Amino acid sequence: MPRNNNNPAGNFLTDLQHERKVLNYLFVNNPTTTEHLPLVKDVFFIEGMFSYYDLLFAMVDGTVERVECKIDKLAQETGNVCVEIECRGKPSSLSITTSDSYCFILPNHGTDETEIIFIKTSNLKSITNDTPTVNIGEGNVSKCHLVKRETITNGAYLNWTIRRNQNAK
Repeated sequence: MPRNNNNPAGNFLTDLQHERKVLNYLFVNNPTTTEHLPLVKDVFFIEGMFSYYDLLFAMVDGTVERVECKIDKLAQETGNVCVEIECRGKPSSLSITTSDSYCFILPNHGTDETEIIFIKTSNLKSITNDTPTVNIGEGNVSKCHLVKRETITNGAYLNWTIRRNQNAK
């Protein structure tokens, strides 16, 4: 499906394909990810367009961590992170996830840097209780909380910046 250039948010299938490429880059044999996630023994991708989380981290202690990943292409520009709760009139994303954590991937346009933020899902749900909602996407079909990026960062348990050349800061 071609990208709709009039809509900076893109469309679902294009974004899903892009997200899979980004997750593969970040979480498969990436030395900076290994450095920042030393307790992760292995990463499994959860396939399917409507899964309740995207990644399964097998931890070195034998436990697992379910991770929902979201790429927000406009967060660095707007200062807000978009947290989806409804799509086409049905609960989605944060409303239905069974993940333990969320991973927000925030590209910084004009640079080769991308910010990676991990936050516990329970903490994210608590944070979004007092934030406004907006309708976005093609035809305004998605309902999202707009959360200040700093609020997400302050509630995070892990945050780092990755560069395309894989040097972390």
